[in-house]
Amino acid sequence: DFVRKLEDCEIKEQQCAVLEVEVTSDIADVVWQKDGIQLESSPGKIEMEKQGPIRKLFIRSTSVHDEGEYTCVLGDQECTAEVTIIELPPEILTQLQDTSVPRGEKACLEVELTKGDALVRWFKDDVELQFSEHIQLSIDGKRQKLKIYQAEESDAGIYSCRVGDQVSTARLTVEEPQVEFITRLPDVTMLPVGSDAEFLVELSRPDV
Repeated sequence: DFVRKLEDCEIKEQQCAVLEVEVTSDIADVVWQKDGIQLESSPGKIEMEKQGPIRKLFIRSTSVHDEGEYTCVLGDQECTAEVTIIELPPEILTQLQDTSVPRGEKACLEVELTKGDALVRWFKDDVELQFSEHIQLSIDGKRQKLKIYQAEESDAGIYSCRVGDQVSTARLTVEEPQVEFITRLPDVTMLPVGSDAEFLVELSRPDV
């Protein structure tokens, strides 16, 4: 028989939920269920403890997916409790970093969050960005990348992403690309006296 039955549990996300019963026998085994489905031990997540007449269920690193109705079955008896998880607001794990790119190249600003489904707003110089072919956002799980294609001087500025009440900021600098000689002047050019001389070089940029 149950001496002490389950009680409802409400905890914050990422904390460990502990459900506990007391039975009349030190050797009796119990079965734990969640929403009618039997639970199996999973180290670091679902753990079951038997200590004298006490039976405990540990739910570690809780998330909203652990919410539900938990049941402890002892023979033909059972007791039930509700586990409620208080969801934490998303946080910024990896901050934006200042970035410099040559004009015409792709710039990339990356941030990592605690949650992949977080609502993130991106700004440039405190004006919310409108995404286009020129400025695109890619999301890979908890990572978000702001990509600026063929960066121009007008793209330089202070970029920020805002998640709830958290803000991460970085400066994007767009530099003039280096100019290199593709074809150089010859070391020596021989010409007849009185003729015109023409010298040609080829550069890596056409706008110089």
